[in-house]
Amino acid sequence: MKEVYVVPMVHTVQELGSLEKRIMETRLRLFGAEQTEKFFDQVEQYWQEAERKIEGAGLFQPEIAAGAQIFIDSLPNVNEYIVQKVLQDLIRQGSPAYKIIDRLQKAGAKVWGTEDTNLLLEEYRYWQDVASGKKIIDILEIEKLLRARDRAITRRINLVMSENGEIGIVFIGAKHNLMFKTVKIINL
Repeated sequence: MKEVYVVPMVHTVQELGSLEKRIMETRLRLFGAEQTEKFFDQVEQYWQEAERKIEGAGLFQPEIAAGAQIFIDSLPNVNEYIVQKVLQDLIRQGSPAYKIIDRLQKAGAKVWGTEDTNLLLEEYRYWQDVASGKKIIDILEIEKLLRARDRAITRRINLVMSENGEIGIVFIGAKHNLMFKTVKIINL
């Protein structure tokens, strides 16, 4: 039976791309500098704890990591060269999640492009429109997009992982709901 370790993804500013400046301005305006700094300290602590849990599960051990398949929300299912380029860019920018992913990859795990590119672009455009004031937030539209992404992510993971006991490590946002039927889920 497949084992899938789920690591709740807490996205950092390094992962926001071109929306980083707008989101940071909005966060500072809404919460102030002190609360924003406190939030980022909590995010850093979260990733330190996540790394300890991954270590405790033995996933950094080369004999275990060598059979592990890594899936990351927001990482498009494109060719391996582009996947590695995106990973290296986020590692260089200091994303704590991607530093952990880099450590897993160096231990032998394989990172796969995870998401349907068209769905990612659709959601990205949606948030660009919200950030620019062209759209207001529509919870039903957000949920519809998220569920479509969940179905695509689940299909991708099932396609990549064989039924012979491979290990999956899924870095995914808390709002996602992956729909596995024959998988042992281990929440970290």
